[in-house]
Amino acid sequence: MRCNSAPSAETSRTVTVFRAPRGALSPPERAAAALVRIDSAVARGHDSVDVAPAAEGLLVRAGGLAMFVLTPGDVRATGSDSAVSRDSLVVAARSAAATLRMSIRDARDARSLKAILIGLLLALIATAILVAVFRLLFTARRALRARVRTFSARAAPQLEFRGTALMRTEQIATVLRHAITWVNAALIVLALYVYTGFVLTRFPWTRPAGEALGNYLGTTLLRLGGSLLLAVPKLFTIFLIFVITRCATNIVRTLFDAMAQQRISIPGIHPDTAL
Repeated sequence: MRCNSAPSAETSRTVTVFRAPRGALSPPERAAAALVRIDSAVARGHDSVDVAPAAEGLLVRAGGLAMFVLTPGDVRATGSDSAVSRDSLVVAARSAAATLRMSIRDARDARSLKAILIGLLLALIATAILVAVFRLLFTARRALRARVRTFSARAAPQLEFRGTALMRTEQIATVLRHAITWVNAALIVLALYVYTGFVLTRFPWTRPAGEALGNYLGTTLLRLGGSLLLAVPKLFTIFLIFVITRCATNIVRTLFDAMAQQRISIPGIHPDTAL
């Protein structure tokens, strides 16, 4: 447990923020007193946290003992004179209780050699799995690139005009190689991200950071997934325009190169004008 000059009851997490005085106590004094009571609850092994009504707001308890009281002044935004609804105060108290419960668990685990050793063992297992995933990804990349080379060497041109290849297999192979590289890199970054979040959550001192990483990834994926679903029709249209334009450009360039080299001839177009 630790406390600084900020007006908050804080362990390894910010449990709550005291914004208003209560009786003769200023917000920093309330935070310091709450931390003393939380330290005592941790030392006694109390881990049951609940919320109970109080005269001035809502009381957050651990093991049946009072930890701190949240008042409407703590929930009201800084500089705001608007009234705070009972529901807002209940939500804030329940959130503080949940965070306090996790903070007590972290503090208890930080004093438990067994919990630390289990965390180390799980971190080692996760590291071994990460190494195996990396080896699998590198092996898959080499195998896929080898198949692309084989395809490029053996496959015939996909589209011809009077014996001239309009879409060469080398172009397709280059696109495939780039796609394999980028997908492989994305999977490596994702594996590192998941590994880092998992390892951080194994230890009480870094658990809040690991949970923040996991929450950020989940929120980001949900937001991106929703945005992509809404944007699929537009993205598909843009992709089609890009592919058609790229193919048309390659076809026209190949045709004009072939006419300039007099390998093919088209009525009305002189080789000198095809450069």
